[in-house]
Amino acid sequence: MYISVVVPILLFVLESVCSQQYVAVSDCQNACSGHGICSNSPSFICSCDEGWGHPDDIADFKAADCSLKTCPAGRRWFDIPSSATTAHVLKECSGNGMCQRDLGECLCFTPWTGAACDRLKCPSTCSGHGVCMSMREYALRDDALPLTNTAGSYTGLDDATWDANLVFGCHCDSTWAVGLGNGETQVPEYYGPACELRRCPSGDDPMTPRVETDCENKNDNGLITACSNDNYNTNHSCVTVGHWCDTLRACYTSASCAGSALTGGREISKAVCEAAAGTWDNTEYGASGNLCHVECSNRGICDSASGTCKCFVGFIGNNCGIQSVYGFGVTADG
Repeated sequence: MYISVVVPILLFVLESVCSQQYVAVSDCQNACSGHGICSNSPSFICSCDEGWGHPDDIADFKAADCSLKTCPAGRRWFDIPSSATTAHVLKECSGNGMCQRDLGECLCFTPWTGAACDRLKCPSTCSGHGVCMSMREYALRDDALPLTNTAGSYTGLDDATWDANLVFGCHCDSTWAVGLGNGETQVPEYYGPACELRRCPSGDDPMTPRVETDCENKNDNGLITACSNDNYNTNHSCVTVGHWCDTLRACYTSASCAGSALTGGREISKAVCEAAAGTWDNTEYGASGNLCHVECSNRGICDSASGTCKCFVGFIGNNCGIQSVYGFGVTADG
C-alpha cells in the first residue's frame, strides 16, 4: 500500500518538473533553434550563440529564433567616412558579397575573395607564371616594378588600419635577374596583370651603332633617362632645359621650384640647367652594366603568347639580331 501511494506522487513530481522545463524553452520561438538560450521571462527572448545572431556578430540580418547563420565580417572597401580619419567600418562579407545564411559563408563578387570577401584575388592565379602577393609583400621586393635601388622597407599604416594585406597582385616570374644593378634587366620575362604574356629574346639592333640594351642612367626600360623628365644622376654631367632649383636639386619650371633659389635665367623663362658629374643620387637609374630589354632586336615581331620572334626579311636568330641573306621572315609591316 505504501509503495502504490509513493509511485504516483513521484511520477506527478517528475511530470511537473519536465513540463515546466519544456514550457520555459518552448515559449521562445522554435526553442531558439538549438543555437541559443531562452531567457527574459515572460517575454522569452533568444540569446543566440556566436555565428547565429549573437549581439557581437556583425550581420545585415539576424533571425530572432537563432535559425540563420551569420557570415564573417571585414572592413568595408566602399564607405562614407565618419570623420577625417575614420572610415572602412566592419561589414558582413565586407560589403563585397552576399551571405549564404544556410552555410554561414560569403558568396563573393568578382574580383573579391577570402572568408569575408575582404581581399582582392589575383587574376587567373597569375597564369602559373607568377606569385600572388599582397601590397605589403610586393613593397619589400627589390625586383618589383617600378624599380629602385633603394633598400626595400615598409613604413605604411598599421596593417589592421587598411589594405596592406588586402590588395593582391601578381609578381611575374623571370629566367633573368630583374633590377637596376649590373647584369640585371629592367623588365621581367613574364608580364601583364595575370603574367599571361611573355617577352621575346632581347638584342641590340644590328642596323644601328648604338647599344640599345645599355640601360645605364636609364629607367622604365630606357624610356626615362637621367637627363630628362626633370631627373639627374651622379655618373655623368647633365644638361637640359628648365630652372635649376638649388634646394630641390632638380631642373623644373619656376612654379615647381616652390620658392627655391633659381639659376639659369629669369623666372618667367626657361634656361639651361647643368649638373656636374658626381652631384646626384642615382638610386632610381640603371647602374653601369644594367640592361634594357629590346625584344627581337627591333628587327622582328614578338609573339607575346609564346615569347618567340618572327624576324623581318634579312634577319635571323632567336632574337633576330643577325643580318643574313638567309632570312626569309615577315616584312616590316607584318
